[in-house]
Amino acid sequence: MRPKPALLWIHAFLSVNWVVNGVWMIFAPGNWYAQMPQAGDTGPLNEHFIRDYGSVFFLIGIATLLALARRLYSRWMHFWIFMFFVAHAALHVWDMFAGRLPHYHWNTGFILVMLPVAALGALLHPAAWRCETGHFSGGAP
Repeated sequence: MRPKPALLWIHAFLSVNWVVNGVWMIFAPGNWYAQMPQAGDTGPLNEHFIRDYGSVFFLIGIATLLALARRLYSRWMHFWIFMFFVAHAALHVWDMFAGRLPHYHWNTGFILVMLPVAALGALLHPAAWRCETGHFSGGAP
């Protein structure tokens, strides 16, 4: 299954954001840490960790953009990207409930962490996808 043409721009928009965020994290981790709301709540600045995580965002964004450009972006690919962001959001929630992050972290955490998960989850709905007749669709997640 492939995304419907009307929704391709959402996938492209998200991908560009992941690439930009990843580049920012890789090449200016101190600036990213200082500018990202409530990043300081997660502990002291660790440039290596920020670069590691930035490489994940960068690679997810590049892989998605390439798959979109080559018309290879599939529901399975979307599902696994969604699962990465679910795991990321779950760690934020876990840390808040465990007291490792203050509860006010929900304020920006909702917009920067939870909202992307909700958007990616909504884009898993079958209405966002179309079957490619004559092509292997890769099944369904």
